[in-house]
Amino acid sequence: MPRWKLITVAVLSALPVVLFAGFGGWALYRSGHWVWLWWTLPVCWGLSGILARRWAGDFKIPMPEIDCSQWTPQDQEATKIIAAEQARVGEYPAQQLTNPQFYTQLTQDLALKIARHYHPQAKDPLGDRSVVEILAAVQLVSEDVEDWFLKYVPASHLVTVAQWRMLSHAPTWWQTASNAGWVASIAMNPLNIARYVASKVA
Repeated sequence: MPRWKLITVAVLSALPVVLFAGFGGWALYRSGHWVWLWWTLPVCWGLSGILARRWAGDFKIPMPEIDCSQWTPQDQEATKIIAAEQARVGEYPAQQLTNPQFYTQLTQDLALKIARHYHPQAKDPLGDRSVVEILAAVQLVSEDVEDWFLKYVPASHLVTVAQWRMLSHAPTWWQTASNAGWVASIAMNPLNIARYVASKVA
């Protein structure tokens, strides 16, 4: 779906909510009942921010279970190399994670490490493999990645490559929206500045 169509659908979906919230807030302010409800915005947002930070560390996408009962000790050591690479994912900036060339290079580097684990003198991880073996491995991995992507990435069947690259800017957008929300809540009630400081310290 083109970007302008996604934006159109998003605007049409959000517009009634924004209008109801805007006019409802104005009506509450004019009627004087705003005094009883002003605290809900900073308290709920502050609580959601604290919970999101605490729970974010617990979130893990389930990986498929692998039967390793037939593995040799050398095979089990090879999985530690892969696990070490998986643990490094937090070191990469978002721009790299949306670049297909990054994954190509990462795959080649990992293949060389695995090859040297089994054959210390290896210089080419694929030199001794047949083309059919490589194609079979690519097919298996592609099927697994497709299933994982469709299951765990919302609207993944609609995402284009350009939109995928655009997601690298999402952390910046979230930070900007969060800061704008805090500015608005502080403007309505200066006491919220204490909650803002507390949320940054937490």
